[in-house]
Amino acid sequence: MKYFVLFYFLISTQFIHASDRNDEILFSKSDPGNLLDRDANERYHDQFIDFKTTQNNLPDIKRNKSLFSNQYWLVNKKQDLWIGVFDGKYVKIPAGTYVNIPGETLFPESIIRIKRGGKISQFLLLNSNCTYPSVCVNRRYGILFDAHDYMVFYTGCARDDRLASKKLSVFYNILFYSKTFDTILRLDEFPDSALQGESINVFKTSIETVKDYYIDYSIESAFKFTGPDQVIVVDEKTGKPQEKVQETDDNGNPVMKNGEPVMIDDPDGFQPVILKRLPEVTIAN
Repeated sequence: MKYFVLFYFLISTQFIHASDRNDEILFSKSDPGNLLDRDANERYHDQFIDFKTTQNNLPDIKRNKSLFSNQYWLVNKKQDLWIGVFDGKYVKIPAGTYVNIPGETLFPESIIRIKRGGKISQFLLLNSNCTYPSVCVNRRYGILFDAHDYMVFYTGCARDDRLASKKLSVFYNILFYSKTFDTILRLDEFPDSALQGESINVFKTSIETVKDYYIDYSIESAFKFTGPDQVIVVDEKTGKPQEKVQETDDNGNPVMKNGEPVMIDDPDGFQPVILKRLPEVTIAN
């Protein structure tokens, strides 16, 4: 019972509520609030520190797999590997970008930070168009699987799409972190309806390592890292680069260049998306 109140607080607050704000509110000094609120926040903060310390002392396999916003969480004690999803700078999102937001809005970027040894790698998580951050009513994150050379984790964004539905829609990203090349690959993005009642944990066992490449059975594709921020789609059986297909125009006619057909990656197949890398941070001793 020691951490009952803390667990209730963490579970209810690991989702970040996004409210409408304007420039004046965003960039003004925060209201210090009353003493009671500050005392309560300090108690919760102290309890969270105790909880986190206890978790850090547990074996990796027994540690809580949920991630908490704006906090580093220990993933692999032997590798000194930590992960966190942090709010970045606020960016202006133009009117009409999202159907449920009629006007221009401000929302923070989502920055994934991987802390390992004395360095912090940073990656920018954007929407499926890789243009703006997703505007979320609530957010949640968690680790699905940790292996010697990679980690699979997810981010969940609850979007207020009640113009089309009476309830919130949750969109998930399944992300693959290569420890060898310090690179994050987005494997898939889908709404919670695609789970058909299953838990997000079904993706814990969807990855298989074969020699120097990986097969993801959930998307029925295989991929191989060739360097930092570089990945190619490969044949599941051979591990060789996937054969290219002939490019066609809008009318279905083959595209030619210098008398030769233009060959491209299969547009209907898996399209790897590498998360944009931000400047690395070195931790001072």
